[in-house]
Amino acid sequence: MENQTFKPMINDASKRIVRSPDVCDSLYKEAKDRLSRQKCRLNTEISNTRKRANSRHSSNERLNSKFLVSKIMRNMNNACQSIGVLSNRSVNYQEMVKIMFTMGYILSNITEYEKFLIDNIFESIRDKNEESLRLKNLFYFILGVHEISAREKFQFNVDNEQTSEETDGEDSLINIQYSADKLENKMHPYGHFSDKGNFKFHSANEVHEVAKLFKVLIDNQKISAP
Repeated sequence: MENQTFKPMINDASKRIVRSPDVCDSLYKEAKDRLSRQKCRLNTEISNTRKRANSRHSSNERLNSKFLVSKIMRNMNNACQSIGVLSNRSVNYQEMVKIMFTMGYILSNITEYEKFLIDNIFESIRDKNEESLRLKNLFYFILGVHEISAREKFQFNVDNEQTSEETDGEDSLINIQYSADKLENKMHPYGHFSDKGNFKFHSANEVHEVAKLFKVLIDNQKISAP
C-alpha cells in the first residue's frame, strides 16, 4: 500500500473543459466593478441633490422677485397719487423726477452724476419725438434698476382722488431741467420699444449692466427709507 499512488482517470470530455481564470483575478474584477457601480450611484445622487437645491433656489428667487415687483408697483402708485398723476397718461421730465423723488430714488441734494442717470432714463424711455414718457415704461426701467427683467404685463390702477401736498424737496426738484444736449456724447440710451410702444431691455446682460450703473439710486432709496 505504501508504494501505491492515486492516479485519477480523466475522460476525454473533462479534458476539453476550459479552465476559468485565477480566482484572485475574478474576485478583484468583481470588487472593481462593484466600486464603479457605487461611484456611479453616488454621482447620480449628488447630481439630483444639486438639481433639487437649484430648483428651490430658483423658486425662492421668483418669489422674491414677485414680492419686489409688487412693492415697486405699490410705491409707484403711491407716488403717482401724491403728485396727482393718472397712470393712463404720459408724464414729462419734471413729473418723472417728482415720481422718482417720492419713491426715494432721488434725494434733495442730487449730484451731477445722479442727474446724468435721470437724464439717461428719460432719454431711454421717452416717446419718440416727444418730451414725455409712459408711466408703465418708467416702471419697466425701474425694474431693470433692481435687476428684474419685465416679462409680464402690469396694469397700474392709480386713484387720483387721493393727493398730498408737495414738500419743499419736491419744489426744488421741479426746477431740474432735462439736459441731454450737455451730455449728448456721454448719453447711452438703453433698451428698445415693442410695436405697441412698450419698453424692453435687449438682454439679461443689459439688465445686469443697468443694475450695476444705477446702483446709486437703490442706495438713495435705502437712505430715504423710514
